[in-house]
Amino acid sequence: MGSFSRLPRPRCCGTVSGPLCRSGLAVAVRQTGVVEVVDWALPDRRTGRIVVAQWPITALIVWMAASVVLALSDPDGTWGLALRGVATVALSWWAADEVVRGVNPWRRLLGTVVFAALRYRSSANGTARRSASPGASGYWSVTRSSV
Repeated sequence: MGSFSRLPRPRCCGTVSGPLCRSGLAVAVRQTGVVEVVDWALPDRRTGRIVVAQWPITALIVWMAASVVLALSDPDGTWGLALRGVATVALSWWAADEVVRGVNPWRRLLGTVVFAALRYRSSANGTARRSASPGASGYWSVTRSSV
């Protein structure tokens, strides 16, 4: 039992102290490069503070409010269509703003992924197919394609 306590402890990276350093976890994380990625992706380029999210963001508040009201109301009516439009425009605005003005690479990447997902969803759900003949009203019917 005494020989176990004489094993050499890994040297810490110098940036972490306390139990995390003594456990060797900081050394393992440092050696895998995770810390370098976090140190590069999350700090605000102007202040150096770690920024994952900031509040209040007006576009996200509008998106959340429209999404909550849509979830609690009739999603198939005129109001449902309007709420979906408001929610989509607000989330698209936020995503484009993050791509252009994000304070760090994490925020720019998040904006890019959300914007790409919105574009994919709108192209997949909004695909119009014409039926073989006009509908009873004389207009071509537009249906949603199933994904």
